[in-house]
Amino acid sequence: MPVETKGERIAGAYAYRQIYNFVADINAASYPQSPFETGGEIYRRLLNDLDVIEGIIADSGDDRDCLSPQTLSAIRCKARECVKSLSDYYNAQVYIRDHQKQYLDRFNLISSVVSALEKGQSVESIVSGLSPN
Repeated sequence: MPVETKGERIAGAYAYRQIYNFVADINAASYPQSPFETGGEIYRRLLNDLDVIEGIIADSGDDRDCLSPQTLSAIRCKARECVKSLSDYYNAQVYIRDHQKQYLDRFNLISSVVSALEKGQSVESIVSGLSPN
């Protein structure tokens, strides 16, 4: 596996955390509906992505509390791919429901941040670029 740059490591960790947080947010906001009803296809897709990442961990044989650098790199790489893939797929759709549009906007922003981090931009410069001022 190729060596990750510092920017790729940060971007991958950020992407994973955003996927995890999105799924947790939908789970928390869903009652009395099911999370699948609340989050729709985007939730299903990200839940599946987390399952794939769990498979990476399980297949590694590593202790969950002490993952090897190779396993962490594979997780970060998969998370970056998932965010970009989700953003690309839904941006190509002709019709998107309003709640999916809201989620897509969130992941378009996340995808932009991931891309900027991969290129080595600092968090400060990314945040200042998002500022309305």
